[in-house]
Amino acid sequence: MTVSVKTARRLWDLYPLFSEREQEERQVANVWRSIIDRHGESQAIVEELEESRKRMVMFRELRLEIGKVLDQMPAAMQRVIQLRYMMDGRNPTYYEIGQKMGYCEVYIKTMEREACRRLAASLSSMQSPAVVEYIQQLEDRRA
Repeated sequence: MTVSVKTARRLWDLYPLFSEREQEERQVANVWRSIIDRHGESQAIVEELEESRKRMVMFRELRLEIGKVLDQMPAAMQRVIQLRYMMDGRNPTYYEIGQKMGYCEVYIKTMEREACRRLAASLSSMQSPAVVEYIQQLEDRRA
């Protein structure tokens, strides 16, 4: 699987939401489990429970992998990504980030591009079928 830089940018954007999505899927799985406990197993309910578990694991794997990539970056690059993608839905411009950090906007853009390349390279090696499918869906939306 090859992950594009554009998809990596989208994943940086989604990264703050993965923990919430994982919790939501855990709650959904618990609801399905309680339905099974009360009413017995049916094929449809068991399939929904398994799908919810797969999504929960996928969001956890993505969150951990993206966090690992972020932790391995130089401090300035981490700060660029944090300012650009993890600030309550507000995406400041390269100029604004450069002003805060004392760098020109071209250097900020270069650091962001390198961070996206690193993330794309790391995610390209992931083998989890659920993660591969999710990334493929993001790639397909991009096309």
